[in-house]
Amino acid sequence: MKLLFFFLITITCWLPSTARTPIKAVSTINKNSKLTIEDISKKSDSVNKDLEKHEEVLSEKMSDASKTIDYLNSLVNSFSQIFTILGIFIGIITLASPIIIYQFGIKPSQRILKELELNFDTRLSTYLKTAREKEIDAAIENIKTGNTEKKNQAMAYLSLTHHEGLTDQQLFRIYNILKNNISQTNIKSQLAFVLTTNKNEYAESLFDSEESRKDPTIKFMGYLYFAKTGYTNYRSSLAGVINSSENPSSELNTFVSTLSQYSHTDLVDLFNDKVLTDLIKPSPSFFENDLSSILTSINISEQLYKDSYLYQKLYNKKS
Repeated sequence: MKLLFFFLITITCWLPSTARTPIKAVSTINKNSKLTIEDISKKSDSVNKDLEKHEEVLSEKMSDASKTIDYLNSLVNSFSQIFTILGIFIGIITLASPIIIYQFGIKPSQRILKELELNFDTRLSTYLKTAREKEIDAAIENIKTGNTEKKNQAMAYLSLTHHEGLTDQQLFRIYNILKNNISQTNIKSQLAFVLTTNKNEYAESLFDSEESRKDPTIKFMGYLYFAKTGYTNYRSSLAGVINSSENPSSELNTFVSTLSQYSHTDLVDLFNDKVLTDLIKPSPSFFENDLSSILTSINISEQLYKDSYLYQKLYNKKS
C-alpha cells in the first residue's frame, strides 16, 4: 500500500500543469454547484413561505366558507321551521275553514233568509204602504196647488186608491181642500166621495154641518157615508139632514135607496128603527106614489113594509 500511494504522488507531480486543469474545473464546478444549491434552497424556502401564506389565506377562506355554510344551514333550517309552522297553520285553517264559513257565513245567512222569508210579506206591505202614502201626498198637493190637468189626474188617482185607506193627516188635508173649494163641483164631489170611504171625524164634521144640509152634492155624499159606516151611529145627524129639507119624505126615500145598495140588513132594521123613526118627520106620502116599484127596487116585500114600525107610524099619522 505504501508503494501504491507513493506511486500515485509521483505520477501526479510528474504530470504537466495542463493535465491538472480538469481537477481545477471540477473544483470550480463544485463551487458553482454549491452556489446553485444554496440558491435553490433559498428559493425553496421562499416558495415554502409563499405556500404557507397561501395555506393561511386558504385556511382563512375555508374558515369563512365554513362559517357561511353554517349560517346558510341555520338560515335554511329557520326557513324550514317557518315553512313547517306555516304548513301546520295552513292545514289548521284548511280544516277549520268549512266550520268557520258555516258558522259565520252560511248559518247567519240562513237565519237572515229565514227571517226575511217570515217577514217578507210584512216588509213588502210596509214598503208598498210607504210608497203609496208618498204618492197620495203628492196627489193631494197637486189637487191643492197644481194646474187643471194635474188636479184631474190626482183626483182620478185618489178615486181609484182611496178604498185602501188614508192616514189621518191625509184626510185632514182633503177636508181642508173641500172646505176651501166648496164651490167647485168637480173637486167637491170627488173629494167628498173619498172622505166617505172609512169612518173618520172629518167626514162627520162635514156631513153634519149646515153646509151639507144646503148643498145637494155634500148632502148625497153624507147619505153615502152614513150608509157605508152604519147609519145607527148617526141617527141624530141623519134625522137633522132629513128634517132640514123642505120635503123630508123625499130625503128619506133617497136615503133608503142609498142604504139598499150597501146593506139589506140595515135597510130592514131602518123600517123598524123606533129611535130614527121618531126623530124624522116624513109625510104620509112616503112611498105612496109608486109603492110597489120602490119596494121591488130595494128588495123589500110589501108585507114586511106594512108590518114595520115606520109604516105603523105613518098610518097612525094619516089616520
